[in-house]
Amino acid sequence: MNCKIIDTLFFPSIENGKKLNEFLKLTKNYINICIFSLTSNDITNTLIELYNNGIKINIITDDK
Repeated sequence: MNCKIIDTLFFPSIENGKKLNEFLKLTKNYINICIFSLTSNDITNTLIELYNNGIKINIITDDK
């Protein structure tokens, strides 16, 4: 089954940070993220863990 989660989350928000992290943990194949700046250690650590487990990750960011 192919499932897509499409949502718009605004930050800073502790609730939205937790929501995004839970979305990420549901990933089975790949992640496409468009984000201005990635500053959350929790989200970064989840992305690293997923990447190390073979999940393909694409991030579009405006941050240097």
